[in-house]
Amino acid sequence: MSKFSGWLVFAGLLAGPMAQACVALPTELAGLPLVRVIIAPTGGREQVIDAYLAQSPPARAQGFQNVCAEQIQIMAILFVFDSSGRRPFHMRNVSAPLDILFAGDEGEVLDVQVMEVYSDDQPVRLYTTPQAYRYALETTAGRLLPLFSNGISGQLRIDGMVGE
Repeated sequence: MSKFSGWLVFAGLLAGPMAQACVALPTELAGLPLVRVIIAPTGGREQVIDAYLAQSPPARAQGFQNVCAEQIQIMAILFVFDSSGRRPFHMRNVSAPLDILFAGDEGEVLDVQVMEVYSDDQPVRLYTTPQAYRYALETTAGRLLPLFSNGISGQLRIDGMVGE
């Protein structure tokens, strides 16, 4: 075995068990309906986003975990909970930074944050907001936060299923 081949085998052993394989769209997300979400920042321009509707506990638990970074760039997930609360979000097994928007019972925008990719050399960071929320919208970083240049205020509306 050549030195080069030996290094390739060694590198494969290092990466193999530790690396998480990404998938374009996990099974838990593939079957979810797409909804049209309208973000209307106060004093700003509305943004229309088609998002996978995650209402069940398995879909909400899946989120963007193990989704390829390229896929994250072109999709969004709307998490809808049965009631308001302060559930934390994490970035374990997520391959690209995200924007997250939290909205209350009536769709009022409460907060928008950037969630950074998790690193094993840092403690797990949890993302939430001081106010109870019912909706959380995740999408690629840089898509939501710039909409709120006049301050974090506005409305999230669900405009029905995509394609109906």
